[in-house]
Amino acid sequence: MINQLTLVEIRALDAGSWFSPRFAGTRIPTLEEFLKSFGKKTHLVLEIKDEKATRETLLIVKNLRLLNNVIFTSFNLKIVEGIKDFEPRANIGFLTREVTREILKILKNLDIKQICPYAPLLSSSLVEKIRLFDISIRAWGVETEELMGKMLDLGVYSMTVNSPDKLIDLLKKRKIIENNLKNSVSNL
Repeated sequence: MINQLTLVEIRALDAGSWFSPRFAGTRIPTLEEFLKSFGKKTHLVLEIKDEKATRETLLIVKNLRLLNNVIFTSFNLKIVEGIKDFEPRANIGFLTREVTREILKILKNLDIKQICPYAPLLSSSLVEKIRLFDISIRAWGVETEELMGKMLDLGVYSMTVNSPDKLIDLLKKRKIIENNLKNSVSNL
């Protein structure tokens, strides 16, 4: 597991050969290096999986003045609470497979502005229930064009996808965005 390696060991790994010989020798950047390169060019979602990484991740983002460019997410409610405690101005989303009234109340009480439900389980009634709490929705697990279409039909325009080019094509086809967006995205 990568979390058992030291930074020196991780930096020695070849992160590009699997993709193409042209990328052989590509090294894995640190979060700080990545954010310095891309943090001001795009909006980012950083998922925090380990409570021990919370404070350091927030400090890096704050020091680079990227707080408005980042949404911090986690499946762990304790991490979400820790982010809110450490930096009340942070944009935070709670990743979850199951959306319950209790979870929505907790998020509302914590002033968490976004919930990230598992897309295949979303329905119009669930979207309506979430919106009653005035919490935005960013779906995850959107792995097919069919699911992208379902999210758009539900009025969920924020989603995590593996094929952004396919989502852009679908958004253009439905006339939700203009044709020139794909060029600006590909120039990042």
